[in-house]
Amino acid sequence: MEVETPLGTIRGSIRRNVAQFLGIQFATAERFRKPVPVTKKPSPPQNRPPVVLKIDEVFDGDFDDEECLYLNIWKPAGMSTNKNRACFYVQRRRRRISPESALINDIIGGLAEGQTNKITHSGEYLARLSAELKKPVIVVCIAYRINLFGFLASKELQQFSDDGSTGNLGFFDQRCGLRWIKENIASFGGDPTNVTIFGESAGGVSVDYLSIMFAQEKLSGTSMTLPPNRLEDAQILFDKLYVALNGPESLVGIDRVNFLLTKSTQELLAASANLIAGASFPTVDGVSLPENWRSSKRTVKQFIIGTNSDEGSLFTLNPRVPSTRDQLRATIAGRNPQHMDELMSIYDDPAAATAVKSYGKYIGDAVFYQPVRATMRELAKTSDVYAYRFEHPMSFSSHLNIGAHHAGKLRVCIRRFLKSYESLLGEIPFVFSNEYFLTKEELKLAHTISENWITFTYTGAPGRSWTKYVEGSGKVAVFDLKGLHMEPDTYRKKELDMLDGILNPKAAKL
Repeated sequence: MEVETPLGTIRGSIRRNVAQFLGIQFATAERFRKPVPVTKKPSPPQNRPPVVLKIDEVFDGDFDDEECLYLNIWKPAGMSTNKNRACFYVQRRRRRISPESALINDIIGGLAEGQTNKITHSGEYLARLSAELKKPVIVVCIAYRINLFGFLASKELQQFSDDGSTGNLGFFDQRCGLRWIKENIASFGGDPTNVTIFGESAGGVSVDYLSIMFAQEKLSGTSMTLPPNRLEDAQILFDKLYVALNGPESLVGIDRVNFLLTKSTQELLAASANLIAGASFPTVDGVSLPENWRSSKRTVKQFIIGTNSDEGSLFTLNPRVPSTRDQLRATIAGRNPQHMDELMSIYDDPAAATAVKSYGKYIGDAVFYQPVRATMRELAKTSDVYAYRFEHPMSFSSHLNIGAHHAGKLRVCIRRFLKSYESLLGEIPFVFSNEYFLTKEELKLAHTISENWITFTYTGAPGRSWTKYVEGSGKVAVFDLKGLHMEPDTYRKKELDMLDGILNPKAAKL
């Protein structure tokens, strides 16, 4: 199968009534430089293109390369109209596309890990289901630079850049992929004016930062926010990396960047392995990401935002988590020393059986539930917000006994617990209706979820039974094997209200 685009002919194949175009290069990228869009006839697509460079072996598979800016496209076979919705999955998620949407997908992994080539992120199943529902969507999954290649920041890198920005190259890669979609998706039958971005974990974070950094481009989608680094905090990582690579003390400024440019990919990865613990963070550089990022106007007007019911449990698999009450107290004190006693009154809970489980509840509340609830309440003032909680303990990770867990992973090598990364996918196979990972019962639930996501790409709202989240009296769609039902937003209310008062005093007044 061939598609003629402004860049030339792109070849694909058809599998089970879905056309797939894999390994399309949309940009090139020199180390520590912004991406440059591909402007000439594309090279032949690769079925397994280079994957983004990662630090941890849990994401093994395929070959790593700094030239990793590729995208994959799936569309129902036989689509001819140029009014189909496009869904852009930021694997690491945008509102609508037209009679056929482009759904854009981002990669999970704390902006430090992940890849697009896994079967878990195949858009084939979602594209096929959309055709069956007579709401065809085109699914696009992009790769972008992560960890130090996409988010390393420092004053030296500011001097090295062409505009004084630093630390957010991965988001520029994502924007470059979006621009490729805008310029080329019509050739695949999609509507470039109607693209929905969605993502899980760091993918959801990406959507929000894209809407802040590139507000003039009128993005829309599903989102949550991860607080960025200050430049002075990011500088610490750069300095440690430079020392780990035995950089000469005599070099300063851009010369230090030039020294890093002489190092091989593997030397950089090896040096950073013990420095980037679990996640990379965006950086407030005052150029690409402003100091007032919290109050920046978002152009997104429709959101789907949610969590899983056991977000923190996955992180208890790390053998270095607190295992005693004293260790738990020390961990909490490290994050919130002035509120340690208040927090311990809740999280030092004998009912949790162990300090490890208490730590899981604390991480779930502080890292996921409280920020997400605060974000939903704030966005509901000016946007249409649809909130959800996923409650089904996934069968493919049931042996871990961690419930409906977060879909990301820890930086530590946890292959001692898991045979593969696919065991840690959380709700991802359900959003994609990926039959490869699901039982018959679960596939029914997956179709319910996918149908709501597909409807959202067409109308800016999910199905009729999923009502809008209203500030102050919000309701949340709960997904389990019974399907979808609405509940008041009271999940872990006592704990989250306390955290609001500590972390976000304004939210505590709502």
